[in-house]
Amino acid sequence: MDKDKKIVTRRDFLVAGGAVVAADALSLTACTPKPATAKLTVVGMDPKPEPAVERKPLAPRLDKLNGKTIYIINNNFSGGEVLGPVMADWFAKNMPQVKTVFKDKKGTFGDDDPALWQEIKAKASAMIIEFGG
Repeated sequence: MDKDKKIVTRRDFLVAGGAVVAADALSLTACTPKPATAKLTVVGMDPKPEPAVERKPLAPRLDKLNGKTIYIINNNFSGGEVLGPVMADWFAKNMPQVKTVFKDKKGTFGDDDPALWQEIKAKASAMIIEFGG
């Protein structure tokens, strides 16, 4: 590596980018007349990650699928209305002893659907939530 070249770290890049944004903001405020009581607020991003969320274990795997009911849930992501029925058809052809139920979840993937979750808890052995196709 040449002595004149320097590797720029992520931190250096973020600090330099913040300095450029702050300099631009200062130059704009210097050119724009403001009342004497106006304050300049500079907001920066904190590169540290958010606090970790509580981890929950996955549901235990079923030892077999024969005689089980599997709910296939469309969370309304693009193409989900096509992918779910294809998965249900696969089970019907390849594992006819497995019952599948295809359901649309209310809202989008981030919305809660308590009635559907209760139905799944009461009637399903397992659930596949699909994210489009």
